[in-house]
Amino acid sequence: MCKQGSFLIIQKSAKGLCYNRSMAKQERARPYQYGFDFGQKPLDPAGLVYDGSQRFVRELKEDIIVRTPAEVGAHCLNRIFTPFEAFEQEELWSLLLNTKQRITHEVMIYRGTINTIQIRLADIFKPAIRFNAAAFILAHNHPSSDPSPSPEDVRFTLEAKAIGQHLGVDLLDHLVIGKNRWVSLKERGLDCDGAASPSPS
Repeated sequence: MCKQGSFLIIQKSAKGLCYNRSMAKQERARPYQYGFDFGQKPLDPAGLVYDGSQRFVRELKEDIIVRTPAEVGAHCLNRIFTPFEAFEQEELWSLLLNTKQRITHEVMIYRGTINTIQIRLADIFKPAIRFNAAAFILAHNHPSSDPSPSPEDVRFTLEAKAIGQHLGVDLLDHLVIGKNRWVSLKERGLDCDGAASPSPS
């Protein structure tokens, strides 16, 4: 499943992420790219809605455009996983984007335990398809405060990326959120060593 492409910097195995500082620094400011333009606006549920299937949906009225990992990291730290200490369990969120890369909806897909989330891959695509998203970005927290991706995080991301390509809904990135820090899997290849990304100032 480890194919070459814009999503991964280095092609290895799914044991973890190999951190290349110079390449990661370039990726941090590189705009996300996706190849599909559906030309449709998402549906409009008002506010924060429980949809009956363990998902909470929040529609964003503001024009928040995210084009780089740094912008997504700042959004997650300041708007979703805050205050960080209140998140005692892992939560997986999806940021749904329109064709202009504006965040239209924030969706909490799963809430797990202190260090695990049991996820059905099909479930992460339901909100994106339901709201006609052109692309989406995943983010989940590590309550331990250490945002280093686990081998399971890497494997899950690779599988989700491949499925999204078949469905025509691009997964642009997956961020792991720690306390005042985050890691973007877009910035990294495989073998997860190296320092976590500091939060943008």
